[in-house]
Amino acid sequence: RNITMVESSRLVIIGSGGRIMNSTDLGQNWQFQNGFKKSLYSNYFTDANTGYAVGDSGKILKTTDGGNNWLQQISPTKNLLKSVYFVNENTGFAVGDTGVILKSINAGVNWIQLISGTTSNLNDTRFLNTFTGYAIGKSGKILKTTNGGLNWFDQISGTTNSLNSIFMIDANTGVIAADVRTLRTTDGGLNWVNQTSGRGMDVFFTDAITGYCVGRTNDILKSTNGGVNWFNQTVGNNAAVSVHFINNLNG
Repeated sequence: RNITMVESSRLVIIGSGGRIMNSTDLGQNWQFQNGFKKSLYSNYFTDANTGYAVGDSGKILKTTDGGNNWLQQISPTKNLLKSVYFVNENTGFAVGDTGVILKSINAGVNWIQLISGTTSNLNDTRFLNTFTGYAIGKSGKILKTTNGGLNWFDQISGTTNSLNSIFMIDANTGVIAADVRTLRTTDGGLNWVNQTSGRGMDVFFTDAITGYCVGRTNDILKSTNGGVNWFNQTVGNNAAVSVHFINNLNG
């Protein structure tokens, strides 16, 4: 369900049934880890060794050895968690069903539940710094905070379609991958504009103009103008659902 390129040769994939796959040779060989039972939906690494994964029933896992071993953390929710993101080595956020937003300020040792003001299922979150961040989800829901999650306010998306993934290129420019079309802002989310091309489950930018969007089709979509336009890169018969790069060339 989610892939992270931790280093130039190390990959970590998480998915259904709590399965975690770890490769140190760009996918030539994989180590499989089972036993976590609950499906996992998102992972994020703050450095080459420290990473987090979240999933069903509020499951939160942490690794400190690059994904070889994972320990379950105490979670304040039993709701499904769809996304986890850390601003730095200490401060992280996780979002999920029924508007759940969690925050940690001590590297995942403790998590508290924030008041999101919504019961919509949230699919992804992204923060620019410890203060400013976004959470997106079902029925076109976009939330923004400017005080580290203490308060959240709605932004108008202009759609009722599910919003699946968000990537903020800088403080003003961001792109959302959605079921039908991508959305784009150039003013910090005050206005989100539906684009004429692109859709998917995950979006990632390697720089201010170059981005990739995957999911919903068997194609990888690429943009070379900051998400204004997208064109197909056919890769085969299997649809990708997650995309991640460590630099402009490797992903």
